[in-house]
Amino acid sequence: MFDLDAIEKDWLANSFCLTDEEIRKIYINEGVTIKAYAETEEKFIKTLPNYKLTAEESLLLAIFGTKEEIEKEHEEIERINEKRKEMWKSKPKRPSLSQESQSTIVEGCLDVVFERTRSWYSCLDGNISMEELYYICLDSLLKSVKYCLHYSTKSSFRAYVKKYIEKNIIKLISKKEHISYNNAYCIIFGLMDFYDNNEKYDQKQLNYGYDKEIPYKPSNIYELIKNDDCDVNYIKDISSSEFMKEYKEALKELSEEEYDVMNLLYDNDGNPGLTHNEISDYLGTSIDKINNIKRKVKRKLRSDERFDKYKC
Repeated sequence: MFDLDAIEKDWLANSFCLTDEEIRKIYINEGVTIKAYAETEEKFIKTLPNYKLTAEESLLLAIFGTKEEIEKEHEEIERINEKRKEMWKSKPKRPSLSQESQSTIVEGCLDVVFERTRSWYSCLDGNISMEELYYICLDSLLKSVKYCLHYSTKSSFRAYVKKYIEKNIIKLISKKEHISYNNAYCIIFGLMDFYDNNEKYDQKQLNYGYDKEIPYKPSNIYELIKNDDCDVNYIKDISSSEFMKEYKEALKELSEEEYDVMNLLYDNDGNPGLTHNEISDYLGTSIDKINNIKRKVKRKLRSDERFDKYKC
């Protein structure tokens, strides 16, 4: 049974708490700050080739230059554009902390997770379980540490984490309630009072009538549907382990790029793996390309005859 008090007690007894000042120094020491990244980008931009003519000189050339001079200048501009475009591919990446520093800050900031979990549980009148809120807060802390570009002059990491937690909890509620993020935000913070012809509308209340979502991995689908009635049960005598075995064999027939993406998206048991953003960072490619590869592989698997027996 989930016990937040026990988790916090264990952390207090065996771990440590970092101040915002100590956290800021860690980011500064590794150069993961807005200022450091801006300086790196500025240095990179200065290495890009510049156009020889000023705006005024280009205008004079367009008016008074000969056809040959204008064509020559256009060719030069095209060459510089291509060079700049090629160099932009190696633009400095947004920096992030080392894994060791990330782990240190996560451990040193768990007090934020405990405090925010209780605060949001109280704010939502216990209608979302403390366990679910705890894992949202913990995940928000992990991602904050990984993706934050810190101020170099202001110690404000905990405020950053709290804002990110707020964002993710409101996103969760808007999804569960089937309303927009803005509507959920206004309802939670009591901003739904509008005036029209001096008549005040009642504040909308959250429903909380939804069922809790239960995540299932692909290999468990068989166990969920094997007893369902249907005219012909093709999966009656097929185990989920057999499905995963054939799934892995099908992956081996993909291209190396497709195989890498699918193995990062799902682990060996079919559980969700890395996010599209994380895979994009790891492979050094765009998120759009990751999405395209995933769609392409899914089409291949749907048309694979080996999986026909799993279709009812």
